[in-house]
Amino acid sequence: MKKRTIYLILLSVVTIAAICFGTWVHLGYLGYPELTLTKGSFSLGFQSPGTTTIVKRPGSFDSVSLQLDHTDLELYRGDDYSVTYQGPEKACPDFKVTNGILTATQPSVKRLHLRTSDETVIITIPKDVTKLKEISLSSDNGDLTVEPDQSLTLNTLKLKSSNGDLELSNCQGKTITASTDNGDISAEKLLFSDSDLASSNGDLTVSLADSLKNYSISVTAESGDVTIGDNSYSLGDGDHSSIRVGDGQQKMSLRSDNGDIDVEEDR
Repeated sequence: MKKRTIYLILLSVVTIAAICFGTWVHLGYLGYPELTLTKGSFSLGFQSPGTTTIVKRPGSFDSVSLQLDHTDLELYRGDDYSVTYQGPEKACPDFKVTNGILTATQPSVKRLHLRTSDETVIITIPKDVTKLKEISLSSDNGDLTVEPDQSLTLNTLKLKSSNGDLELSNCQGKTITASTDNGDISAEKLLFSDSDLASSNGDLTVSLADSLKNYSISVTAESGDVTIGDNSYSLGDGDHSSIRVGDGQQKMSLRSDNGDIDVEEDR
């Protein structure tokens, strides 16, 4: 009798799990089952739900304020003001420009975090635009990429990701604040009057667009190697966890709880 009861309980659990699994697959949260053979071993995975590419031209703007979940955000130079979305069609945000600010609103439909589909939003700025007021990009789980060119000046650049890498190239302006809880920050040819870069779990790699002598650099690190120019520093050994290097007019603050910090000047 006891064995029969246990059997019925196990059968019920398996049945419920199968129903939930089938529902998730049907709704596209996990995608479609896919059996693959790799090096003699079979594995069960999921194909991402159908993705699409949607191009929007919301009009000109001088500021960007996007806060999206589970989305990679990228900004480049282009032929015109445009926003390109790549991902499931039903998950495409609503983009609009109000008072010169580009914003986005995600669909109100609740989506499970278990989905495997990738979502990317690509913003392009015309090549003849030389100044933007503020770029603010935030994603809970996504990489952030800002790669314009040195002819574009950003008054303020704000980047924040809970779980994702931050990649910058040819960015210059007045103030930059960039942070990620779990990810690396890589900046090439960076030039700002005031810079604040921080990662809780990740490396900071900075290549300056000018000379190190122009900077006053404050570094805080709990562990990892710190290299500023040709000099290496030992931090987080219990004696001290912060240093200050240089006395230039341009300020730079670098923080990493678990990761290496490397700053190089333009050569």
